[in-house]
Amino acid sequence: CSFENEEKTCNCETGFLVKDGKCTECDCGPIGTCSFINGDKTCNCETAFLVKDGKCTECDCGSNGTCNFENGEKTCNCETGFLVKYGKCTECDCGPKGTCSFTNGDKTCNCETAFLVKDGKCTECDCGPKGTCSFTNGDKTCNCETAFLVKDGTCTECDCGSNGTCSFENGEKTCNCETRFLVKDGKCTECDCGSNGTCSFENGEKTCNCETGFLVKDGKCTECDCGSNGTCSFENEEKTCNCETGFLVKDGKCTECDCGPKGTCSFTNGDKTCNCETAFLVKDGKCTECDCGSNGTCSFENGEKTCNCETRFLVKDGKCTGRNNK
Repeated sequence: CSFENEEKTCNCETGFLVKDGKCTECDCGPIGTCSFINGDKTCNCETAFLVKDGKCTECDCGSNGTCNFENGEKTCNCETGFLVKYGKCTECDCGPKGTCSFTNGDKTCNCETAFLVKDGKCTECDCGPKGTCSFTNGDKTCNCETAFLVKDGTCTECDCGSNGTCSFENGEKTCNCETRFLVKDGKCTECDCGSNGTCSFENGEKTCNCETGFLVKDGKCTECDCGSNGTCSFENEEKTCNCETGFLVKDGKCTECDCGPKGTCSFTNGDKTCNCETAFLVKDGKCTECDCGSNGTCSFENGEKTCNCETRFLVKDGKCTGRNNK
């Protein structure tokens, strides 16, 4: 203490200032300056330091938040999208579809339904109700249920039944059916006409396009050939030949059976039979006139007409004629 110009002067030691005429401790630590204002101690701290327990103490939350001491504890008030990590306001942003947190120092995103983490953000990953979504190497992957495939990013039904495989080509469903199966109502459906025809569905109905000489029987192309002289059909599943004039069915084919205009033809046990009119007999396979008159019988022997006349009658002009007894 000294008097200068009749005024008391205190020359205080380091860390002390004059308060109420006494050298009183006024220490804010090495990172701040101390003063008394209106009798109260005041610390003027450097940047990133605040007063704690009367000392300038570090209080730094980084450039994205403000720091203070509450009840002696450091508190960081971080900007939007930032949370405290290792005492600093650190970016923790999962985007608008999720909330962010730090767990054991690692960022964790809690995403909304149908969103998963991609590149640190909650990103839409929705494959629809028939599949689960994931990101693989940054690309969206849909794991679809059975009979569903990815179309336009969603698990969409793609079912061709048990006899074919399904795919989407240019956004359209395509069925790759097994042999003898074609697409009907979106499913691989049996369409088999046998080895002698091709099968198709027309207006939902099975159609067989059979080879020549084959018609549909029991859903298969079945041989139906009556030869070149008749047409074949199946009636009540039985083969029927509609033969041209002069032809009848023999051994399943329309075969010539012509006895001429004077008789009718038939096949008996596979042999041709002519039923000739009166006075006609079979010659060279035709009903040919053979008339010896009322007094004899006619026949063909070795292709020649023969009259067998009654007693007292002889052949004259091809007829059995009575003898002259004079």
